[in-house]
Amino acid sequence: AYNNAQDGVLQVHRPEVCYPVGGFELSATQEIMLNASGQVVPANMFTATAPGRVEQVAYFTRLGSAYPRKWIEQRVAVMRANLAGDIPDGMMMRVSTLGIDQREARPLLAGFTTQFIESSNPRMQRLLLGQDSRG
Repeated sequence: AYNNAQDGVLQVHRPEVCYPVGGFELSATQEIMLNASGQVVPANMFTATAPGRVEQVAYFTRLGSAYPRKWIEQRVAVMRANLAGDIPDGMMMRVSTLGIDQREARPLLAGFTTQFIESSNPRMQRLLLGQDSRG
């Protein structure tokens, strides 16, 4: 989450907010774990439904070295970093698939996420996973 003036206030737009604005109804968000480059990453997954479209969505958010799953956790991560004198960088990775149920989609999306991160160059891995990534 970057803009031209990093001020510690910038917000990551979470999919649970953006999808309903686009006309989707959402299932309850489930907490899942993803594995990437030897690192376990806390993530979220939900089903987004609109007329003629069913989308399975998984994503994770990184702020500094934290992986907040909820908006309040995101705010706390920013405040903690700011109190320590840091303005954390951030990244959200969202993956989705159409036309299958959540049970089928989970391993597909988890596998894609792992392969994407592990096949990325070290700079992209650091961007996605933070400075302590093994890439």
